[in-house]
Amino acid sequence: MNTLSLKEYLTFFERKSTIKIEGNKKMDYQKRKYINEITSNIIKIFGSISVFPVEVEKIVKELNGKIKYDSDQTGLDAKIERTNKDYSFIITLYKTEPNNRKRFSIAHELGHLFLHMGYLINEKKWEQTKDYSDLVFYRKGNQKQFEEYEANEFAASLLMPENDFLKKIQELKDSDGYCNLNDLAEYFGVSSEAAKIRGKVLKVFPSYW
Repeated sequence: MNTLSLKEYLTFFERKSTIKIEGNKKMDYQKRKYINEITSNIIKIFGSISVFPVEVEKIVKELNGKIKYDSDQTGLDAKIERTNKDYSFIITLYKTEPNNRKRFSIAHELGHLFLHMGYLINEKKWEQTKDYSDLVFYRKGNQKQFEEYEANEFAASLLMPENDFLKKIQELKDSDGYCNLNDLAEYFGVSSEAAKIRGKVLKVFPSYW
């Protein structure tokens, strides 16, 4: 992966985009579009690993990051922190979870990396942000909650890009027009719940599901 091309793209995108993450506490269409465009282009830049399931561990490695596991922490799902080296970071996972859930957690932390820590976009913000810890329980109504929603959207759009997701649904539909949710989730390497939420967000699954 060409890190320089990724940095150049992200810097250009941040300057040209009229959609801003900070200060916007709504997960509206414009914010989703902003996040989905970033993840779409990240996948394009990575090229050879833009296959499914998306290999998030490879993305971390190519971005000069590391993943470690720690069972001693309580009350945390995961954490991402920058190291002393230029644009390097560590993602720590704390819970023993199925592989598909671990993959989503890693992608979620990458969401914090790009959206909230200034990675390759805002050097000053990158230097000021030490880490992001995801609490299992967190207070409603604060900024952290909205940033968690944003990181979840980033993870979903990175692991289940909109066009590929919609295309796969059509491929999996049976003669009655129904799509097997478990097969859909397995294809993208996510949980059935994550696939269901993605389908609701993209309005291809009913909201009452």
